Amino acid sequence: MYVDKKHPEISIQRLDGEYNLDKFKVSNNSYLQLIYFENEGQYQQQQITRQVKSGDLLTIPSGKLHKGKLFSQAEGWIVFFSTTAVNPYYWDADSSLNWFKDPLIIPFVKFSETEAHTHYYNIPPSYRPLWCQCLKALHSELNNKQFGYKQVARAYLTEILVNLARIIQEEKEDDLTRERHPILSQVFQYIDSNYKKSISLKDIAQEVNFSPTYLASLLRQLVGNTALELIRERRMLEARRLLLNTENDIGTIGELVGYKSTTYFIRQFRRVHDQTPYVWRNTRRQNT
Repeated sequence: MYVDKKHPEISIQRLDGEYNLDKFKVSNNSYLQLIYFENEGQYQQQQITRQVKSGDLLTIPSGKLHKGKLFSQAEGWIVFFSTTAVNPYYWDADSSLNWFKDPLIIPFVKFSETEAHTHYYNIPPSYRPLWCQCLKALHSELNNKQFGYKQVARAYLTEILVNLARIIQEEKEDDLTRERHPILSQVFQYIDSNYKKSISLKDIAQEVNFSPTYLASLLRQLVGNTALELIRERRMLEARRLLLNTENDIGTIGELVGYKSTTYFIRQFRRVHDQTPYVWRNTRRQNT
């Protein structure tokens, strides 16, 4: 197993015919997980044996370590990666709100407690050589750690995620969020368009024609967050972008993302990141 311990955004493990996943210990369960099979075989998951074939792909959301124990005769790759490997402005504690427009992340998102943790796809034969090439190269980069390997590793990961997004778009007429949960799509769209304003649960409920009480219950059931938590999450995504890409002072950034009070903005930022905006900005810039 090759893991970048100093900057553990991506790790990769080779499946070589027979492999016990319980031996693969991952210290950070905020990773998204991708399992790609290069040939036919089987694996056990929760005492159920499942057959896999060449090109099969499993995508698993963060916080849900895969329970498959034994991969028999199945060869391929397991990739664990943080959302920051896809977009540096993401935060591992984010919910599906900040990812609902990102076609590279959507295949890994679990939108409700009733939805399966694992999503299944099959990569068409014409694309399989690309997947094998990129995964082998990703493994090599993380193993050899030559100059610039982090950037190259992100590029290989992005290439296969873009390819998956294109395959999904070819097969589906609409985006996955709207198809799987149209109400969530409406809620996310409204927050995304209005988070800089003073909005509340009541405003969102009016937009989707639900009562505030029912919408609050639905959000808890589907994403485990309140409306105010989702609004804050979207504001923090933009705040991180502005902190890294502009020289605006903290008060100005707070106002730009919807907080009239600088003190309150700092308090909310620290609640999410365990750091003040000042410290977060300086730390991130020093590590860039």
